[in-house]
Amino acid sequence: MKDANLQAQIAELERILQTNPNIKAILEGLEGLGLDDYYLGGGCITQTVWNYLHGFSPDAHIKDYDVAYYDGDDSHEAQDAVIRSANKQFSKLPVSVELTNQARVHIWYEENNGKPAPRYDSAAAGINSWPVTACCVGVRKDAEGFKVYAPYGLH
Repeated sequence: MKDANLQAQIAELERILQTNPNIKAILEGLEGLGLDDYYLGGGCITQTVWNYLHGFSPDAHIKDYDVAYYDGDDSHEAQDAVIRSANKQFSKLPVSVELTNQARVHIWYEENNGKPAPRYDSAAAGINSWPVTACCVGVRKDAEGFKVYAPYGLH
């Protein structure tokens, strides 16, 4: 897939991700949360691809499903409201769906990781900072179709 053009890579990624019923349900459910700037991303995307390539169940070894979203309201209350809506939306799924407002990362990051984080101004800015480049992939579905954000590429 390394030499495939970008559109072919995106089509293959979408095909592989559709084999994971949790990803499929989460992408459909995220559309109903009213978020403008969001991606399902990180380890759940990478692990689904690795599972596919190595013959494992599509959802094997996935601890949680992370959603990076951006809302300029960086209050705890605003994030909590989104999390409550998501918990209701995904309550029937057998997995943990974790949402993080990227506008809030600078508030808690240093306490958890020992160094400060900049203020992010989008979901993509948060994905850019993830420490494992292979996991820096976000996907979503919207009215225009399947969207991918991969600052370090898909190859």
